Amino acid sequence: MMCPEGWEVFQGRCYSFVNEDMTWPQAQSNCAMMDSMLVSVHSAQEYGFLQQLTSNNGNQNAWLGGFYLQDQWLWIDGSWFYNNSWGSESPDSSNPCLLLNTYVAWSNSPCNVGGFASICVKNSNVRKSIFVFA
Repeated sequence: MMCPEGWEVFQGRCYSFVNEDMTWPQAQSNCAMMDSMLVSVHSAQEYGFLQQLTSNNGNQNAWLGGFYLQDQWLWIDGSWFYNNSWGSESPDSSNPCLLLNTYVAWSNSPCNVGGFASICVKNSNVRKSIFVFA
């Protein structure tokens, strides 16, 4: 797997923990400048990896690529949003941006609140070989 220097690899994707306080829109813009996007979560294993990555960087919370729009939660990459990772409190639609929390599960916050780190993701540069049989 080939990831840029300083990025972590997990299940074929590259992750960068950005340890800077930003709002959700700032975090997504920052990811885009690195040819990536805020992370979408697709399994409990991936979420565990992201919680550990966040904790290892001395944080409790980090922005994820989830947001609330037109009565539903969505991932910024357009992938399917499964909603079984919320903490004990159900999500509040008045706080439309998604946070990872290392102690509980997902939580949500107003998008323009600053003070959170973020996690960017992009696909790894897997080298593909083509075999020609004569």
